[in-house]
Amino acid sequence: MKEISAKNTILAFHETFCRYGIPESIKSDNGPQFMSESLQSFCTEFGIELRKTTPYWPQANGEVERANRSLKKRLQISQESCKVDWKWDLRMYLLMYNSTPHSTTGVAPSASMFGRVLRDKLPTFPTGLKKSIEEIRRIRGQKKESLSKCTEGRRCGGRKKNDKR
Repeated sequence: MKEISAKNTILAFHETFCRYGIPESIKSDNGPQFMSESLQSFCTEFGIELRKTTPYWPQANGEVERANRSLKKRLQISQESCKVDWKWDLRMYLLMYNSTPHSTTGVAPSASMFGRVLRDKLPTFPTGLKKSIEEIRRIRGQKKESLSKCTEGRRCGGRKKNDKR
């Protein structure tokens, strides 16, 4: 977005929701566009819960931070290879990402979202969707819980919370 205002954010959300459906919730930082009365009203009108992350704590939104790191790396590669159209490169990266099975779920993001894998430039054999959406959510939840326990252990110096040693 060229201008990050509440009005433009609402327009971008509306365009996205018209293509993919209305989400149950949106997680955001505490930027002024997300704190505005107009965005709050928009979310209320569409029945969307607006969740805010803790200020100045990027770990609270780790999934987005990781995705942004990958996108930034792709843009740097595009710039260093002297390609003129970085937008083309970025879209090709997204096509590849959305059609590649995720290491946690074993299913491509496009299959989770649309029930089918997007066709890309790599030759593939038709396999169909092997896992149900419920199974994918269950696997993702288990992985998040496992990572949460691991992170908690690191913050507690490798000890469990009640372990006084």
